[in-house]
Amino acid sequence: MSARMIADILTSVLGDRAYRGPLLFPSHTPFQRQVLKKLQEIPRGEVRSYGWLAKRLEHPRASRAVGNALAWNPFPFVIPCHRVIRADGRLGKYSGGGDNMKARLLAYEGVSVGQGKDGTWRLHEGQGG
Repeated sequence: MSARMIADILTSVLGDRAYRGPLLFPSHTPFQRQVLKKLQEIPRGEVRSYGWLAKRLEHPRASRAVGNALAWNPFPFVIPCHRVIRADGRLGKYSGGGDNMKARLLAYEGVSVGQGKDGTWRLHEGQGG
């Protein structure tokens, strides 16, 4: 990986500009590639549910399949899978460093999150997807 590519990736993670360089997914299914591509449409500082993403892919009953595809995201800091949450407001899993990392990334982007009494991370009231 070139220094320029690393700089572009860091800018996309820490800044407001999305990474537009080449990303290859040779071992992913066509559905997984569709999920990862559609995911890039979620704006910084916003969240959407797994079901929202499934509906946008015209597979409205494929929420679980969307979650499985996100678990195989090879570039979690470039393709923002942390912006996808459960329909009930809980954050769900995150392959880029666990639930705490997902909460931290969302908070960094301005999404209001906190831990519930059961210890799970969730959106604060008024935040939605």
